Amino acid sequence: MHARWSRLWPISPRHQHLHGIDPCILQHSFLKLTSTYSKCLTGLILGLRINHIPLNKHFFHLARVDSSHCPHCPETKESIHHFLFECRQYQRECHTLACALGCKATSLPYLLADENAILHLACYVNATHCLKPMLGEILMPKLNPA
Repeated sequence: MHARWSRLWPISPRHQHLHGIDPCILQHSFLKLTSTYSKCLTGLILGLRINHIPLNKHFFHLARVDSSHCPHCPETKESIHHFLFECRQYQRECHTLACALGCKATSLPYLLADENAILHLACYVNATHCLKPMLGEILMPKLNPA
């Protein structure tokens, strides 16, 4: 079974997506990164990494909503990229994120793999209130002492 999985995983579309975000996701680095995080925050990070997050694009794929469009931006799919970087509804939160992280704030791999960026990402998600009905309030991670 492991040999078959090892052969099929590299050609999987999910491998291509996850490898672009974090080449080490299936290694201990992800476990180490999330070891002090709440289940909700770990679930958020994993959901963002694998495109399974409660946004209309995902719900439309599951046939749970009639449209994949953003409720705030007509004719624009409510994707993870749109939610984090483009939605007009969350311009203030996006600006706060950009001020905190600089030019790296527009890098999804950075936001999902860097310990400092994850703290700001959690603040962004809480400030938008967009995912609160499904995920609740995201608890801030415990920071390791420097």
